[in-house]
Amino acid sequence: MHNKSVLALFSFVCSVGGWYVLTSFFFSLFGIIIFLTVYYFSTMYRFAWNLILGAIFADNTVYNVKGGIYDRFGKDLSWWLVLAFTLATCLLVDVSFITIRVALWPTDVSAYFFFPPPPPFFLFHTK
Repeated sequence: MHNKSVLALFSFVCSVGGWYVLTSFFFSLFGIIIFLTVYYFSTMYRFAWNLILGAIFADNTVYNVKGGIYDRFGKDLSWWLVLAFTLATCLLVDVSFITIRVALWPTDVSAYFFFPPPPPFFLFHTK
């Protein structure tokens, strides 16, 4: 019971509620652009944090952080391939959900684009 607290409940509600609000309210091009921008900067923040930790962390045999991204796993091609595969998989799942939503539940605006445009006004004008 020591791991269950108000803080854990609050973070769970914020996380799940945030995704609910994001998916229900921001399913537009604007929302997708905001989501991808936030995702990009949060990923770059984590990468920069790993660079900083690798530079300033003291030598430690337990955690083995110092120089990890420079000397050990940063030089390993499989680590970078797994990172790229994970990011591509997340984007593929996100795009597939958006594609399914647009195909199965179109909005009035997206249905309007399938109608042929009206003829120009000058075709009806007679003298």
